[in-house]
Amino acid sequence: MNFSSEDSKPKRKDSPRVNSF
Repeated sequence: MNFSSEDSKPKRKDSPRVNSF
């Protein structure tokens, strides 16, 4: 899995990227 610099931040359901998982 490739994590972007944004993924470094705490994972929140509000994040579209996290929602993808």
